[in-house]
Amino acid sequence: MPQQSLRRVAARKITKAQRELGLRTRKQAESSREFLGLLWQVEGSILALVTAVVLFAFEGLTRSRPGVPIWEYAGRSGLAQYLMLGGAGLSAIPVSLFWPKEIPPLAAAHFAATVSALGIVALPFFVYNAMRLIDANWLRSQRLADVHLTVAQLVREEAIERVALNELRERVKDLKMEIRNVLPREGGRVCQEAASTATLYDINVRRLITIAKQSRSTLTIRAAIGDVVGQGTPLLVSEGSAESVQFQPIFILSRGGRVDRMGKLLSQVKEEGFESLRSESSSAIAAVVDSYTELWLAWPRAWAAYGQRLAGGFINQGKLFRLTPLDELRSDLWSLLDTAIERGLREQANALIGIIYRVGSEAIELDAPDILGGITGLARSQLRPTGGAASSFFEVTNDRLVRMQVELCRYHAVPRLEDNRRSVPERRQAAECVSVLFEAIAECLKIALDNRDGALFDGFDKEFCRLLDFWEIEPDEYLSKQALEDRLFAEKASIAEDEARDSLELHVIQRQLMDLRSMLRLSLLGWALHNVTKKALDEGTLKSLLRVARTFTELEDLVRIVDAALQQRRGRLDDWVMSSLPSNEVHAIDREGPLFLAVALVLFISPRATIIPPAPWLFEQRAQRLKSAMTVLAEDGELLAAAGIDRQKSGDLVIRLSAALDQSLVAQAAIERAELIDQPLDLAKVEEFKAKVLEGWTTARVLPEFLEVGGVALSRRPTESWADRRFGFGPRFENKLLFVTPSKMIGLDHHAREYGRRLARAEFDAVISKIQTASPKLRGKGRVRDRVSQAIEQISAEGYSASVMIVPRDHKLLIALGLAPEWRRRFRTNGFKRSVAGEFLGLTVIEAHKFEANRICVLDFAAFLRVYEMAEAEGPDVVCKVEAIDEVKAAEILAGWKKRKQYDPQRHMSEEDLRANVGVNIYRHFEVEVVAPRASRLVWIPPSLVAKANSSAAAE
Repeated sequence: MPQQSLRRVAARKITKAQRELGLRTRKQAESSREFLGLLWQVEGSILALVTAVVLFAFEGLTRSRPGVPIWEYAGRSGLAQYLMLGGAGLSAIPVSLFWPKEIPPLAAAHFAATVSALGIVALPFFVYNAMRLIDANWLRSQRLADVHLTVAQLVREEAIERVALNELRERVKDLKMEIRNVLPREGGRVCQEAASTATLYDINVRRLITIAKQSRSTLTIRAAIGDVVGQGTPLLVSEGSAESVQFQPIFILSRGGRVDRMGKLLSQVKEEGFESLRSESSSAIAAVVDSYTELWLAWPRAWAAYGQRLAGGFINQGKLFRLTPLDELRSDLWSLLDTAIERGLREQANALIGIIYRVGSEAIELDAPDILGGITGLARSQLRPTGGAASSFFEVTNDRLVRMQVELCRYHAVPRLEDNRRSVPERRQAAECVSVLFEAIAECLKIALDNRDGALFDGFDKEFCRLLDFWEIEPDEYLSKQALEDRLFAEKASIAEDEARDSLELHVIQRQLMDLRSMLRLSLLGWALHNVTKKALDEGTLKSLLRVARTFTELEDLVRIVDAALQQRRGRLDDWVMSSLPSNEVHAIDREGPLFLAVALVLFISPRATIIPPAPWLFEQRAQRLKSAMTVLAEDGELLAAAGIDRQKSGDLVIRLSAALDQSLVAQAAIERAELIDQPLDLAKVEEFKAKVLEGWTTARVLPEFLEVGGVALSRRPTESWADRRFGFGPRFENKLLFVTPSKMIGLDHHAREYGRRLARAEFDAVISKIQTASPKLRGKGRVRDRVSQAIEQISAEGYSASVMIVPRDHKLLIALGLAPEWRRRFRTNGFKRSVAGEFLGLTVIEAHKFEANRICVLDFAAFLRVYEMAEAEGPDVVCKVEAIDEVKAAEILAGWKKRKQYDPQRHMSEEDLRANVGVNIYRHFEVEVVAPRASRLVWIPPSLVAKANSSAAAE
């Protein structure tokens, strides 16, 4: 009972408390509903007003910037986020008010109130953003602010991709796996392919290594991280069975790629650039210039931060057949600069041109020659012909574009090169930038020549010649060489060995740069003379060219420069000539003609051209071309008048220069002969010659098949049984140029194979010769068939069985035998089978080149002879020896020749000629022995009998 009482008391108290709480909750709910309703009305009014303001703002801004999407305005300004917040608050209050129960949860009411209150509190921020949005520069600043962040992320991703590719190569180098993400081979079984067009984001290396270890065939990875792959592109390919790797995911693909993001960024910057040109705003163009400078320098700055150097074709980024971000960047900047110059916007054009200097100067500091080459290429693409209404503006623009490149070289690249505090490798890197600028300046001068802008060409050609004039290297080249050769001299002169070596290397760099500049200027001269047929030279341009030609005062330097230009093809003249040819037509491309025109002009007007120094490039054909070029120049009246040369004396000048060229040819031949005699043989070429001889012999050998037809087996003899008996060629004399390096002569492999083929033919001919000389002769009677039958009968009477018939290469004889001539069967067979003419009276008929005419040999081949070779594994099949001929050996050979009665010094080689050759001996152990002469008959076939048989065949 007491327990039940207590329970009742507790129950009554709980019921009373619930009633009191319900009353209070209803009162609070009524007040909350009134508050939320009021808040909903205020929120709705504000949201309607804000929506109207936003729509009016968007409408006004899209009129001024129609190319920019509205969603970008809304997203960058935060207006879209504010509308979403207000809409959420406006929707949350009705949900709370119309809650299905009488008493809504407190959390819902509090949430609705909080969201709505946040919309009201954010109203000042909305007003602030709306005021900013009215400013036209606001979106530009927002866009350009993304440049640094986006580029930094993309460069980091590219660095990760390159490091990942190197790491992948390191992991799989010891496995049966290869990576061919560039120009992969076709074929193989596809193990995995791309399910859709995407970017390869990652590779599961652990699974890949496991599969490679389990696979019985070689696997090939055809894509690397960062590559964009299309749907169905093979990613992993196996050469054999691939069941174990078909269903295991290895590659992770991503829809987005860094190229896509970079393309979007570049398009936005380009839009801002054109908008700044349209509005002609100085601050806007300054921001665009800063952005483009940041974009150009992002990669070299990042790679410098990673401790890497940006060089080696980075403009193309190793991606074949695909435009890269830098290509698009260069194209966009070209469009902006072209528009600014064409519209005459001086301030904007000057600001955009300034990008060239800013990017170029920092690219030099960062050792990024590819970036430097790209930005200077942009500069020369904007050079314009001067003329018309905008002539003065174009002149100023052209001058500034070229001057920037000259000043980049003079004030940035050359000082780094001349800085003695830098190491030699660092100065060599600076020399690469100097060479890039040299070529860029030459390209600009070429365009000036094309535009007949003599003032621009003369002014900057003189500036070009003054670059590097004050670079002095200590110690000089002579002292450095002496210090390395003589230690006592080095101690007296206080020159350390490292210092001397560095000095010599710097002198080499200096000479290379000087020669490059001279090659480029000589190329400009050749280009102008080559292009004169398309556009005649005016007097001013002609005088400029003569001034350039007169700067080549030292003929020794000229000869060296031409040699380098012909060998390295770095004078740019080849590219200029090729680019000038019309497309879709066939042309005779003369790569050397324009250069020889320039050389001929220099020689023609040079007062010192009485003796032309010998040169390796100057051989007979080129000397004739130089003579022809000088003849052409001697007939150019305008050139002679500008050079101050009398027309009557020009012919004598050509004769004198031609004689000097002939003397130079003789001197060069003597120099090359002496150098050749002293040159050692290149052992690699000697071994290649031996290998090709064996290859040619193996390929062309038909003797085994010939013997097999008659059932003759090759017999082997040991080495000691051969004594001095050898079969082959030797000694033969071959030009030493074939076996030395460097050399002007080519064709070593063809020459060696021909030796091998001749040896193979000689074996066959030796067997045929033995058959002809050892076979008894048979005159016979009757027709051709009757005479052959008589020979078979006589051989059978001797106890042998005829098996083979050998005939000369005579199509009339074959027709008389009723067999097809060679030309009718040559396309059906090859090798020895082409010599098998068919069968006659059960005998296999074989044609032989060196077989007596009007004869047929019928023989039991197996019984008639034996053929012997050296035993296997006792030496090479063909022995080839190539020996240099020294002074002693040459004297021995001459002494042997002089003992002969028919020795003639005019017909035989001299000692010097012998030393310029090598002795070649090619032989093998091979012998043919006749065993049973009576097993053969040599049958006479009269020509009249053959003619009669042919007439009968023709009648039939």
